[in-house]
Amino acid sequence: MAEVDNEYVTKMVTVVRGLEARSIKKWEDLGWQFVSRDELPMLRTQLEFRRVKPKTPCLLLSGLAAVGVVGIATLGIMNPGADPNDRAEEPAPAATVAAVGTPSVVTASVGTPSQQTAETTEDTYTYEGPDYEVVVVDSAVGPAALDQYWIYTPAIEGSAAGHRDQAKAIIQDLAHKAGSDKFIAQIVTDKEIALAESISTYEAFVKQHGDDYVVNDILEKEVTGWVAAYTGGFDSETGAASDADSAFEALWWPYGDTESEEWRPAA
Repeated sequence: MAEVDNEYVTKMVTVVRGLEARSIKKWEDLGWQFVSRDELPMLRTQLEFRRVKPKTPCLLLSGLAAVGVVGIATLGIMNPGADPNDRAEEPAPAATVAAVGTPSVVTASVGTPSQQTAETTEDTYTYEGPDYEVVVVDSAVGPAALDQYWIYTPAIEGSAAGHRDQAKAIIQDLAHKAGSDKFIAQIVTDKEIALAESISTYEAFVKQHGDDYVVNDILEKEVTGWVAAYTGGFDSETGAASDADSAFEALWWPYGDTESEEWRPAA
C-alpha cells in the first residue's frame, strides 16, 4: 500500500527566554509536534510546532494554526504544564493565597550591646504599594525550583508614570513575607491571564473556555495586561540556580514592548 503524505498546519509561539520547556510540553499535550526553536532579541525564543491537517478542517483548527499563544513568566523558568477545565465545574487553583490588600507591619527589636541595660529601637516595615492579590502559586518551578506567584492588581497601570515603582513595591512585599528574594512573580491586571498561564490552572481554564479563546483573547490581553515579571535566583545562561546579581531580573511588559532590568529586592 502506498504511503500517504500528510499535510501539516504549523504554529509559531513566542515565549520569554527560560520558559521554552514548559511551553513545548503544553502544546505537545494539546496535540502539536515540536519542530524547531530560534532565539530572538529582547530575551525571547520563537518555537515552531506542527500537527497533521485533518481531512475536513474545522474552524477551531484554523484558528489554532493561525495564532500562537505565549507561554509564561517570567521571565524566568517554568516547568511543563497540562491543559484546562470543565465549564460546568471549574476547580479552584491548586494553591490559592488570600488577597493582600492591607499593609503588613513587622517589628523587630535591635539591642545596644554596649549598655548594661540594653535600649531597643524599632525598625518597622510598612507596605505602601498598591492593593494586590495572589491568585495562585506554582510550587518549585523550573531547574531552580522557584515558587511562582501570580499577582493580580487592578490598581496598577502599565502605561502610568511610576508603574515600575508600584510593581517593585509588590515584589518587595512578597520578598519580605517570604524572607527571600528567590522566587518568580508575574504581575497582571486581568485574573484570566494568570489562570490561563499558571501551570496549576491553565488546563482547567482551557477546558472551560476553549482553545480558541485562549489563543486569541488571552494573547491580546497579555500585550497590555501582563505588566511585569520578576525572576530571582535563576541564571538563564547556565539554566541553573544562582545567587549572582545577574540572576535577578525584572521584565516590563513581557509580551508587549519588553524592557528588562537587573534588579534585586531586599528580602
